[in-house]
Amino acid sequence: NQIGDEGVRHIAIALESGKCVLTKSNLSGNQIGDDGIFHLATAIKSGQCSLTQLYLYENIIGDEGARHMASAIESEKCSLIMLGLGANRIGDEGARYLATAIASDIRLLTELNLESNQIGDEGARHIFTASNSGQCKLKTLYLNHNRIGYDGACHIATAIERGQCSLNQLELRQNAIGNSVGEVISQALHQRQSIRVVMVHYVTAQPRNAEELKALLMLSSRCRWTDVVQAIVLAATFETKTTADPWMDDLLEIVI
Repeated sequence: NQIGDEGVRHIAIALESGKCVLTKSNLSGNQIGDDGIFHLATAIKSGQCSLTQLYLYENIIGDEGARHMASAIESEKCSLIMLGLGANRIGDEGARYLATAIASDIRLLTELNLESNQIGDEGARHIFTASNSGQCKLKTLYLNHNRIGYDGACHIATAIERGQCSLNQLELRQNAIGNSVGEVISQALHQRQSIRVVMVHYVTAQPRNAEELKALLMLSSRCRWTDVVQAIVLAATFETKTTADPWMDDLLEIVI
C-alpha cells in the first residue's frame, strides 16, 4: 500500500483513542517516513496504545524516525515487545538512539529487527554497549544486510566476553565482516559458554585457504546446526583438498 505519513497520523489517533484493542500491526511497505513514526511514537507513549508487536519493514524511516521510536520504546507506557524496522534507512546515528532506549530499565522490548539498514561499526558499538548495560532485556536481534565490518565484530566480541550481554539470538548475515569474524567472535564464544545461540551465516564469506575455512567451521560448530550444514557446503565447494586435515575429520564426526 501507500499509506504514507498522513495515513499513519490517522491510525495513530485511533491507537491512542482508548477504544482500540489492536495488539499487532503490520505497516510494512507503505512509504512511511520520519513524520509518520513521530505520530506512531506519540500514540505509543500515550498510555492508551495496546500494541505489543509493530512491523515497519520496507518504509523510508531514517535516523530521525529512529529517534522518535526510541523515545517511545523507553517510555514507561510502551507495551511493545517486538519491533521490526528492517529495510529502512537507519544508520549509525539512529542505532545510537535505539541503543539508548534498549538500555533503559523500564522498557519491555525483547526482539528488534534492524536488518537491511545502513548500520556500520559505530552503530554496532552503540548497540552492543547497550546489550551489556545490565538493564537491557533484548533477547533477539537481527542485523543482517548492514555495513558491519571487522571493528563491529570486535565490539560484538567484547560484549559477549564481558558476560552481561542479554542476547541469546543474533543474526549477522550479509555484512562486511567476512572471514575475520570467525576468529574474533569464536574466541568470545569459547570464553562465555552461557551464550548458546549466535547465528552467523557466511553467505558472503569466501575462504581463501584451509585456515580461513577452519575458522568458519569452528564458529559454526558453536552455532545452530543449520549453520554447520552451511559451513559444510562451503567446504564442499572449496577447491583445496582440505578433507585430509584432522580438524575436518573431527568436525564431520561431530555432525554425523
